[in-house]
Amino acid sequence: MTSLDDYRDSWDHIAVDRTEDGVLRLRMRYQNRPRLWAGGPHRELPELFAAVAAPLHHGLVPGDSLQIIWPLLLGHNRGRHFLLTGQEITTQQAMDLGVVGEVPLAEAHWGRGSPTYPFYIVITPLGHLALMIPDSLSRMSCGRVDRPPETEASMLNYDDSSPVELAPGVFHLGVQDERNAWANVPYLVTSNGEAALIDPGSAKPEFYSCVLRKVNQVVDPRTITTMIVQHQDPDLCAALPLFERVVSPDVKIYTPVESLLLIQHYGLSSELIGVEDGESVTVGGNRQLSFFMTPYAHFIGSMVTYDHESKSLFTSDAFGGFTIGNNVVADSTYPEHLTTFLGQYLGSKRALEYALKRIEQLIAGPGVSRFCPQHGCIITEEQIPIYMGAAHGLKVGDEIDRLAAKNGIALEWSEQQQVLQSN
Repeated sequence: MTSLDDYRDSWDHIAVDRTEDGVLRLRMRYQNRPRLWAGGPHRELPELFAAVAAPLHHGLVPGDSLQIIWPLLLGHNRGRHFLLTGQEITTQQAMDLGVVGEVPLAEAHWGRGSPTYPFYIVITPLGHLALMIPDSLSRMSCGRVDRPPETEASMLNYDDSSPVELAPGVFHLGVQDERNAWANVPYLVTSNGEAALIDPGSAKPEFYSCVLRKVNQVVDPRTITTMIVQHQDPDLCAALPLFERVVSPDVKIYTPVESLLLIQHYGLSSELIGVEDGESVTVGGNRQLSFFMTPYAHFIGSMVTYDHESKSLFTSDAFGGFTIGNNVVADSTYPEHLTTFLGQYLGSKRALEYALKRIEQLIAGPGVSRFCPQHGCIITEEQIPIYMGAAHGLKVGDEIDRLAAKNGIALEWSEQQQVLQSN
């Protein structure tokens, strides 16, 4: 028979323990931080549930069939109404309606500041499954748990039809990707009848058509004389050859020198210009956009772009996050989205620290009013210190440690050793 000690420490993305009153506690986590749904938990949860079920002598199955469950719990008419309207209820209302048999508050069991995502799968000593939710933070809606937004700005949403103007002449052209939690956010900067398109995005028809539709609402695409590509990934710039057909015939494409070697393979006919750290271009004769290299974050040819007029910093993948919603501005859940994203896609702490300190120079110098990542949400000036702190505290390259442990490989080398050797 399987015991807790047999599988307690076997998971990279799930924390497993048992409370004093016998409740088995499963918490999604990443480096002792809140963990959002991604590939890691997806791989581990089936095996973990099998291990948990073994000593209980019964199987565990997902309860996704909400169209069956809610009418059974609430009655046919009320259950159908609840599903069709998306009605939200608090956990206490769920208790009063008989939807759940118990609503223990997480803080009462684990105290404040527990580094977990705000819901818990718990198994009581009798083997019953329950959902534990901090009632002050969450709502229940057709089986989904959400945390409410904290500010008015975080309630601003985008859709598939209209651009969002973030500052005079700066437009958010975001495309949702609920299936992969991988929102794609190109930006448009306009000045004096000209425009620059930053990170034009994916070539998938549903992505490209959405971005082009939004561009057309702001400018005639033929006024786009500049396209900026901050690194070479296809989700960020595979649409380049598609936009070449509709933008100015004299358009110039700017990208880091190291990315230039790869971007040429998209089959482009426009002039490609490799840029170095600190170089600039102008849009409309007087709007200056400057480039700052962030090598190895997450590719050697990565950079961020600074708009001097609006003080917007277009951060590419830096400060991006996994998101399934359509909020423009980061809300209270975004730190979890960001740290999960950066923790998986960055392999070098040294590279991360260089990028952060270079950005801090911009913050201290000309000033930064907002971070505009190519994935995820806008980070406002007031939020920047919070996210800079979260990024500084992040451990990266965890996938290397996981595979090394799995394959019995000892990694004695460290980045600190490299620094010492270079000195």
